[in-house]
Order: sequence, then C-alpha cells, then structure tokens
Amino acid sequence: MDWIQENKFVSGLLAATILFAGGIFYHGYSEGDEFKANMAQYGELSNRYSTLISAKPYPNQQNLAAREQAIQEYEAVIEEVRNAFYEYKPDKLPKPTPGEFEDARIKMQGELRKAFNKTETALPDNCGFGFEKYAKNQAAPYATSKLNYQLGAIQWLLEKLAENEPKAIINIRRELLDVEKGPPPAPSAKKNAGRGSKAAKQGNEKIFELMPVELAFTASEASMRNFLKEMANSKEYLYAIRSLRIRNEKQNAPSPKDAAFPVNKPNNDGAGFFAPEENDVFGGFALPDVDSGEGDNNDAADIDQNDRQITPKPDPMANDEHILKQVMGDEKINIHVNFDILLIKGEKPTEKKDDPDASSGA
Repeated sequence: MDWIQENKFVSGLLAATILFAGGIFYHGYSEGDEFKANMAQYGELSNRYSTLISAKPYPNQQNLAAREQAIQEYEAVIEEVRNAFYEYKPDKLPKPTPGEFEDARIKMQGELRKAFNKTETALPDNCGFGFEKYAKNQAAPYATSKLNYQLGAIQWLLEKLAENEPKAIINIRRELLDVEKGPPPAPSAKKNAGRGSKAAKQGNEKIFELMPVELAFTASEASMRNFLKEMANSKEYLYAIRSLRIRNEKQNAPSPKDAAFPVNKPNNDGAGFFAPEENDVFGGFALPDVDSGEGDNNDAADIDQNDRQITPKPDPMANDEHILKQVMGDEKINIHVNFDILLIKGEKPTEKKDDPDASSGA
C-alpha cells in the first residue's frame, strides 16, 4: 500500500493497462463466438447450395412441357389478334399537299351537310365536323398524311350516322394529333442507333396510333343501335369505343297530358250516324227514338229497352297505358360516344412456311 501511495503514476498506469487488456480479451472472446456462429451458418448454406446444384431443378419434365404448350397457345392468340389488326392497315397513306387537304376537307363538309340536311338533322353552328381549326389555318405539310386518313374515317362514320336519321348533332370534338402539335422528331444521328436486336425492336414497336374523337347526338333508340352496329362491324376503318353515355332527352316521366292524338270525326252523310260527343257511351251510333205513345208507326217503339246493347265505358287505366306507350315510343335519347380511330402502322408479319422435312415425311 505504501508503494502505491509513493508511486501513484506508475500504479495508475498499471491499473489502466490491466483494464484495457481485460477489455481487449473480452471483445476478442465475444467476436470469436460470433465468428464461429457465422462460420456455422455459412457451412449450412454451402451444404444446401451444393444439394440444389446436384439435384434436378423444378419443374419436372411434364410440367415444363405443359408450360411451353401454354406459352405457344398464348403466342398464337396474340399473333391472330395482330393479323386481325393488320386487316385494317391502309395499303398506302397518301401525302396530299396542304392545298389538296383543304379541298378534301371542303368536299367532305359539303357532302355531310347535304346528307344531314336530307334527313332534317340539326347541326351545331359553324359545324366543321371536327376540323374547324382548318377553316382559318392551313395544315402543316408534315401533318396532311394522317389528317387525311382521319378525315376519311370521320366522314365514313358520319355518313352511316346520317343514314340512321338522327334528330340532331350536338357536338363533334377531335383531339389534336401529335403531328399537329409540332414537327416529328428527327431520327437519331448516333452511330449505334441502328444496332440492336431487330426482333426486340419489333416487339416494342406500337402497331397502331390512336386518334381520339368525341361525338354527341340525339336520335331514337333504334337509330342508335343501328349506328353502333355499323361502327363495330366496319370493314373500312377500325373504331374502338372507350366510353358510351346515354341519357333520356326528357328527364321527367311521360304522362297522358304529353300525348296528342289526332281527332278524326266520321262523315255524317250516312243516315243514323253522328260524331260522338264527350261522355257518349254509344260509340257514335244513333239509336232510334222510342215513343211510349199509342198509334206511333215507328217500329222502333216495340224495341225493349233491356234488349239494347250499350257499349261499356272503357277502362281509364287501360287508356292511360296506351297513351304512355305511344309517348314513350316517340321519345329521343342523347348519346355521347368517346372513341378512338386506330391507324395501323408497321409491316404485317409474314406467315411462317411449313417445314419441308415434315411435309415430305410419309
């Protein structure tokens, strides 16, 4: 104890050294245990990996064959759909000049106005059938090709609508095409731009371009059905309906007061007939006067009052139902169609030729 008091610095240094050495020993011992645990886990994973490598991987041959067959069937369906799309691909897209496109637009507008005027269909003010923009502005030379295609598709569709005699065209709105917003981007001048897998490029290439259009009109239910049927079965252009909204022209339910029936009064030239008056239950037939006095030469006096056949009053509920049917049959509906005109692009895939070895087998 005296030595520690006389050598405080040396004794303090010795104590600090002992504590530091103990800490190092404890840390090394704990790290050694963690190292052993990690090595044991590594050995277990290594053994599992070796087992998986030596074993035959899943799936088995039967499941693999079924999966490959399903993929082939899926690819066949996709190819069939692609070929169906390519049936609508135009052989060649003409490239009219801005002046030629203007002439085509004016001609389309005149023909459609004539068709709708024939059916007495009301048109919106300054109706340009979606191409009002080009009544004052000239189309850009790089946009006339696609605009001309869209012009033909809209004209064909509206001609079919005119054949079904709508009551009114409410609105036609055509969204601007990308080519109308500005010139197309120039092709890349990079050296490696043309490299890469051709099949990958064909897989990523879009085979169609969407041309959105909105059409609102008023027509009968039968006219709407026939028009939509013509639209869906078109062999000239491909239309894809995105949304369809139908609303009654009259929001209030019809009542008997809405019906207006023509009154056809019969001719009174024939004897014994007269125009029926209100509350007349005899249906317009004049019954002979019966006089109870004696000596009257009129044979009708001998007719018994009970033998007269009087037409019963019609059921008022049945009359109302008849009126409602006529009113509802004449009611028109407002139709709003949001659809796309699809311009098919790209080259149609060539059909695969049969394997000559397989055909010459037998």
